[in-house]
Amino acid sequence: MNNHHGTLSSRGLELISQAARQGWSPKDLLHVLGSFCHPLIYRAAARIPAQISSTALRKEWLSVSPPNSMTMSTDDLIRLIDATTALPPLRDVDVLAAEKNNSRANQNSKENRIRNKITQLLRKAESTPYEEEASALIAKAQSLQQRHRLDEALAESPDTVVSTRIRISAPYINHKTTLLSVIADRNGCTVLKLHPKGIITVFGAEADIHHVSDLFASLLRQCEWHMTHGEAADNARLLGNVASFRRSFILAYATRSGELLEEANASLAPHDEKQADSAADSNVKKKDDVALAQRSLSAVEVRRHRAETLADHLFPNSRTISLAMRNHAGMSAGATAAENSHLGGDSSGLGGRRQLTG
Repeated sequence: MNNHHGTLSSRGLELISQAARQGWSPKDLLHVLGSFCHPLIYRAAARIPAQISSTALRKEWLSVSPPNSMTMSTDDLIRLIDATTALPPLRDVDVLAAEKNNSRANQNSKENRIRNKITQLLRKAESTPYEEEASALIAKAQSLQQRHRLDEALAESPDTVVSTRIRISAPYINHKTTLLSVIADRNGCTVLKLHPKGIITVFGAEADIHHVSDLFASLLRQCEWHMTHGEAADNARLLGNVASFRRSFILAYATRSGELLEEANASLAPHDEKQADSAADSNVKKKDDVALAQRSLSAVEVRRHRAETLADHLFPNSRTISLAMRNHAGMSAGATAAENSHLGGDSSGLGGRRQLTG
């Protein structure tokens, strides 16, 4: 019995190491396999960093936290072996960006100063009970993010396209992925599903993919709250069509959120107020201002094209899927919820607004 258990453990460790060499992070494995495999993942973590070349992936394996218990039953080991034997390679690993680094050494960089300012604006937006104030703060944050993209576009030193992974839990993985795709598209990125259980990779400039990750975490949290609260949600439960209602709700929420993000991107203010004033007095400056506006409007498209080019190169056989909205009540409620949501947040929801957590 003990020898059999030891043999299974050794085989499981080998398969986890093999998965890591094929691009799997510990978070990916826990997401797809389940928390029952945490003890063996933790045991494998010590041997894996020396076997992989990706700096980002190596950091993730070096930071695996210990499980509450180190024991695994024979049945659990057999489940793990069966599940890991056929895991596919994750081919975005070579461009995988490290998770956001909040160390003091990086706090003074231009990138982090901008991110910190945006985060402060979004925290205020999510904490205020007043819709108009929240909208103004969010518009200011989105304008700052868009202006930062413009600065980089004008610098003629475009950021390298990298990727980050977002893990989406069931149910409605495809519908939630649509929301992520809409957010990525409006922020110069593109997404691709790596695994049917909800491992999604986002391609784009590093600042953009972190912004997309933050924004998606907040909007999905708000979407799920609105989807399960209110009169329309209660009616769906009474009528017995909860699944249809929620699928249509998420898609409508995604569609309307995309429209709101487009409006925010298009409302970029002049780069400098003095510049705007002087432009009215000079035909040359006016032409320059028009050219600047055109470059601003195309900044997102240029970044998205670079992201799509890399995604197509790494995954030439990828395809798109179409999802339909069939529940009118869900469509209406989802669009309304997007109007009432706040287009900002981080991976922890920036604390959340009171009405979403009460």
